[in-house]
Amino acid sequence: MLAAAFPDQPLRGLAPTVGGFSNLSMLARLGGTACVLKAAELPAKRADLRREARMLAALRGRRVCAPTLLAHLEGAAWTLLVTRRRPGTPGLQLYAGPPDALLAPLTALGRTLARLHALDAAPPPDAADAGLLLSLRAAALAAQLAELPLPGELREPFAAALAHPAWQPAAPRRVHGDAGLHNLLWGSRGLTLLDWELGGWGDPRLDLAWVAWTLRFRALPAPCWEALLAGYGREQAQALGLDGAALKALALGQVAGLLARAAGRPAWDEWLRRARWTVDGGQ
Repeated sequence: MLAAAFPDQPLRGLAPTVGGFSNLSMLARLGGTACVLKAAELPAKRADLRREARMLAALRGRRVCAPTLLAHLEGAAWTLLVTRRRPGTPGLQLYAGPPDALLAPLTALGRTLARLHALDAAPPPDAADAGLLLSLRAAALAAQLAELPLPGELREPFAAALAHPAWQPAAPRRVHGDAGLHNLLWGSRGLTLLDWELGGWGDPRLDLAWVAWTLRFRALPAPCWEALLAGYGREQAQALGLDGAALKALALGQVAGLLARAAGRPAWDEWLRRARWTVDGGQ
């Protein structure tokens, strides 16, 4: 697929990425350009990459610190995404350092999310068909709960979370959908926010709720959340209505979605543990 799309730019230096849990992902050089390749074969994963391609294409030139999309290729069996490689340390590696080292990247993440949420574009006309409306994804997930082998103590909390009005905003905005240190690069050139396959149009509080959940899950101190809010703008965040019920519903609905995506895979047990932790008061 790459040879056909870029006949004059040989592919060299294939190597695994750090992370790459959700997709087959590789580092490479395409001609003289350092790239990241993401490939998917399963229908749901191919849909993820198509969604990410749409998000990245729409963000070009919008100062949101997203990777530059170079190509989105569709074959009979594979979908391939090619982005320009960005420098920096993967966010998961930052957790190994002291909490104080997380404050600067969290502040930068807050600024990036504020820019993203401030973009004034309404959902595109084909947003529903392209899977870009989080309200429809939440409704589909609520219907799917009955098919999942969930323990009884999780079904009602998941259903209640997905029924919360925060999943059906009157004026949806662009959101990343999986924001947090786990999806960024951090280095001398600042922040790059990666992995936009869960992005779309929804309630911007989802991104804030998910960052809050990830920080709490890793037992990080309160200054980490304060750094995120400082970057986002405390007044702007408060104007969204950061009440605890909405944030918990959004975080728990996100956990439900990730658990559903893990059904039948090794990650199921881990996301089941995280779901129980959340319902029991972790978030």
